[in-house]
Amino acid sequence: MKVKSIKPDIRKVFLVNLFKIFGAAILIVLVLVLLHFTAGLDMFIEIFATFGLEIIAAEALVWFIIAIIVLSIVVLFVNYLVLLNVKYEFYEDKMVIYKNSMLIFTNSTDIPYRQISKVTFNADGFLNTLFNTGSVYLDLSTMGLPVMELEFIDRVAESARYIQDVIRAHLAKVQAEYTEKYKIDGILDKGKFI
Repeated sequence: MKVKSIKPDIRKVFLVNLFKIFGAAILIVLVLVLLHFTAGLDMFIEIFATFGLEIIAAEALVWFIIAIIVLSIVVLFVNYLVLLNVKYEFYEDKMVIYKNSMLIFTNSTDIPYRQISKVTFNADGFLNTLFNTGSVYLDLSTMGLPVMELEFIDRVAESARYIQDVIRAHLAKVQAEYTEKYKIDGILDKGKFI
């Protein structure tokens, strides 16, 4: 029986990546424009001229800006496709993580709650604070695996608390079942000798 499902908010992820990509693109373009107006891009023209290529600096700058914009759009689209099927489902005894593999296939990973030794979260950073997102970290050292990161989780503190509560409830249930079985076995063992 599925208890709950958590998915990254794709719109927020898209906006965060948009900020990062266009921030880097704007920085590159500003450096190129600054270089064009201070030292001039003509020094690069001489390099290309030795190979027999005639390039106009202003046109090259415009085409470079267009290439950065197109590349940014492609990266954002691929990132959207990767995150489209990412979700984290919580069942009574395990957690299932679904992630894309090679943009086509969905890969699932089952993690029993008894294998999760610690749940922490991080909501630091300007963009995480701006979009109220963050990452939840599951310590899987009992499985011999590194920490599993659940990225771009909305209301990260609340989600981490929910995950801890689900794990705690499962472990309490397992302990109660074990205790009950131990009591019944003890009663049955006493009855054999009468």
